[in-house]
Order: sequence, then C-alpha cells, then structure tokens
Amino acid sequence: MTAFTATLLLAVACWLLRILFIVVVPAERLPDTFRDALQFLAPAVLASLVAVGLVGAVRGSDLSAALVMVGAIGVAGLVVRRTGSLALAVGIGALAALVVDLVLS
Repeated sequence: MTAFTATLLLAVACWLLRILFIVVVPAERLPDTFRDALQFLAPAVLASLVAVGLVGAVRGSDLSAALVMVGAIGVAGLVVRRTGSLALAVGIGALAALVVDLVLS
C-alpha cells in the first residue's frame, strides 16, 4: 500500500467519524457530563500536538536550538494567555524558526 492510498483511507475514516458524531450522535443527545468534558478536548489535543512536535524538533538538534524552541513555546504560551492574540503567538513562532534556521544553523 502506498503512502498516498493510506492517506486517502485515513482521510475517509476521519470524515466518516466526523459525520457520525455530527449526524448520528448530535451533542444535544449526549449526557451533560460528557458534553461538559468536550470543552477540554480541543486544548488537550493541541497540547499533545505541540508536545509531539516539540520533541521531534528538539531531538537531534544542538542545545542552543533546543533552548530557543522551548523558550519560544513558553513565551508564545504566556503571550496567548495574557493577550489572547493568536497572531502574536504565530509571530513568536516564526521569529524562533528564523533564529534557529538562520542564526544557529
């Protein structure tokens, strides 16, 4: 099986699960405790994606690049927490990427 076929099959499976939870099991029919817990799903998924991405980026790099990446994630998190600005967080990430690629490489 090629990577493209596997990607297409995964896309179809994800789409079917999304349709299943929207059409077959709407949120209004879920128990209240389950519905209340769903508000924490998006931040938990985002945190896990950031953690996996950070580990992948730091593994195999030198200490200074790793410190810049970890520091940028921390600063971006604090900025978003204080201001709520996603644009500032993206700018901090872009600046960190430039520093790692152009200065530290």
